[in-house]
Amino acid sequence: IALAIVGTVLFFFSLAGVILYVTNKNKKIYFKGLNMFVLKQMNSKVNTNFISMSLICLMLFITIVVLSTGINFKKVEEEGRRKIIPFDASVTLYNKDENKNQKNHIEDMLNKIDFKKSKNEKYAVYNDYYTGLKASELLKIKERSFARYNVYFSKISDYNKILKLKGEKEITLNKNEVLILSSSGGAINLINEKLKSNRIINIKGIEYLVKNDKVIEENLKTSSHADNFCTVVINDELVSDYKISSSILNVMYLDKNREENNKKYNKINDNYIKDEYKNLDIPIDAITKDRVCSKSKGIISMMLFIAIYLGLVFLITSMAVLALQQLSEASDSIERYKALKRIGANKKMIDKTIFIQTLMYFSLPVILALIHSMVVIKIINDLTSMIINTANFRYSILITVLIFVIVYLEYFYITYAGYKNI
Repeated sequence: IALAIVGTVLFFFSLAGVILYVTNKNKKIYFKGLNMFVLKQMNSKVNTNFISMSLICLMLFITIVVLSTGINFKKVEEEGRRKIIPFDASVTLYNKDENKNQKNHIEDMLNKIDFKKSKNEKYAVYNDYYTGLKASELLKIKERSFARYNVYFSKISDYNKILKLKGEKEITLNKNEVLILSSSGGAINLINEKLKSNRIINIKGIEYLVKNDKVIEENLKTSSHADNFCTVVINDELVSDYKISSSILNVMYLDKNREENNKKYNKINDNYIKDEYKNLDIPIDAITKDRVCSKSKGIISMMLFIAIYLGLVFLITSMAVLALQQLSEASDSIERYKALKRIGANKKMIDKTIFIQTLMYFSLPVILALIHSMVVIKIINDLTSMIINTANFRYSILITVLIFVIVYLEYFYITYAGYKNI
């Protein structure tokens, strides 16, 4: 950031001299019409205002980045949210000790806390299993993040229950086949690259073929975030040697009375937070799709408001300062334009010099701000893709450009018209 600021100031500090030097080398351009006058005027303006032009450039840079990323954040967040809330509600019972098998079934635990199943809901229960494997070990991917995350197993029968609950077609696995699932953007890209070159994985010395040629992108339960880094779906008989990590009850509502249905799941979560289940010693939580959406919409609205507010304030301020500088300098140049008339310059030629000066003065900070923005947006896009795998700035950039062009042309025209009439 510091280098960008210093570089911007040095760019405008040296700009006038560079333009004069280049045009002096080309006599045809320098002596054509009133170009000599225009260049001298621009040289004087840039030398006088290089600090303010640098600040305006940086403000415009912030405007472009904030508007583009703010608008895109809303789109990306909505797309990502759809993947992490496949069910109307999910209840999770965690195993506190991975070395011991879970004693209680999730449905037994729900009975202990007086949870009542409803006829207006469909359910599917599944288990995650500890494997003791890191993602880097199983998939032979040397990315640092893969060394941190565990791989979990799920039974194909449980996975088919989940598919059935969602109304999707069930899957069959041959004896030596597995499926790989993930909802983490950073993991998805790298695992897909791995599967392109090699779809064989080794589990306890036995080779298995990954049936899917690309990662199946989904959460196996409703959650507030993409919490499925890497799950391997295997045949049921292969999990007998593994301990249960968590048991999950997924729920789909059959009626439209969502508010009433949500209450009992929100109550489980609220009671656990209040230590109501302390005597049962059960780490359990429940989350509903509507609660996730409600929290997410609040964050999105706040971020979008800040982005649009800051972006528009900086954009209008920048354009207003450029306009005021041009108009204040116009009054100082009245005698120069009178001198041009005396030596034979007509109104059309003078209007052309005013247009070129105004255009150059408005364009220089914008061009450099665009160059800065392209670099930063590319970096943000790459980072976002690693997290959610769905980043695309085209839509947000289009909206930003539209806002930018409208404000820019409006201030440019007002400045040009005002300059001519002074």
